[in-house]
Amino acid sequence: MKHTHCVLLMAFGLFAIAETLFAETILNPSGIIVSNTANYWVAIYPTNFPDNQIVWTAIPPNRVSFPQGRTGREITVRGETVGDVVLKPVVSNYPEFTPALKACVVSQSIVTVDTYIICPSTGQPPFQVSTLPTIFSDVNDIWRQAGISFQSGNTTFVTNDAWLSLEYINDDWPVGYSIVNYAQGTGHIECYLIGNIEGANGLRFEGGIILPANSLALGKTLAHELGHACGLNDIYDEIEIGNIRISVTGNVSSVTLQQEFGSTTTNGYYATNTMQADVIQRLLMYGIDHESAVDIPYDDIKGLWYSNWWDSTNGVWQKSWDLSPAPVGFFIHGNPHPVSQ
Repeated sequence: MKHTHCVLLMAFGLFAIAETLFAETILNPSGIIVSNTANYWVAIYPTNFPDNQIVWTAIPPNRVSFPQGRTGREITVRGETVGDVVLKPVVSNYPEFTPALKACVVSQSIVTVDTYIICPSTGQPPFQVSTLPTIFSDVNDIWRQAGISFQSGNTTFVTNDAWLSLEYINDDWPVGYSIVNYAQGTGHIECYLIGNIEGANGLRFEGGIILPANSLALGKTLAHELGHACGLNDIYDEIEIGNIRISVTGNVSSVTLQQEFGSTTTNGYYATNTMQADVIQRLLMYGIDHESAVDIPYDDIKGLWYSNWWDSTNGVWQKSWDLSPAPVGFFIHGNPHPVSQ
């Protein structure tokens, strides 16, 4: 899955709008790999507004270069030195409408994922090895924006009829703990492919990741679960607890987006009339499967999120919900990498 989120400026209407689009390359990523290039794009209306009056700048200026020039709606940015950078497309005669895109130049890292295919004692396994290249291609399309590449490691077939399907019991998947303890200390991320998971598209335990073979988007699901392996949390725009529905309302602000919003000297990446719920639905860590949920932001985003704690009295996991900046930002937490098992 390829994606972009963009900034739209109304050059004469004097307001900005942000929305999600899909394209052949990832545009406006939160990370740029050093000595590699990334594409950035801004849509300026009207469409006949001259490209040569859109000039991109970088702060600090030596962090990146512009090998194909710094003017136009779309430019190529090359990472030069590791560290944070702010990119600003300056529109001639409209300096008050300069969005700021916070990014980070990073060294590329490669993480190995071992796969374990759970097989029945009779019949065909629920997953075909031939689909692995497509899955990892989809994963890397998403995670390239953070400078991480995931490669397929060893593939192991494990016969166990009891592990083919996970049942949801008391807000948990108890058999999952047995599955992820099959392989330990490999130094790689461990991903177990089974037939079905009741009530979930994928799961991440401390011991590894479990994916159902019947998922409609295994690559995107694996990318999401790898986010959990980096220490990132699910985020929601709406939840229901008992008979009470809680929703995220209102427009984006410096409180709800933090560094994603910009600063006192820039308009920030998102327009002020963008709904906070719309931003949440674009995030990779959005807790509900959504086609456009592929963005990995630089900073944390305010939304509904929970932490788990063990209720020893009742012998069940409990959820503690909060409405605050959720741990979904990548570089704000120091470029966290997936924890090997």
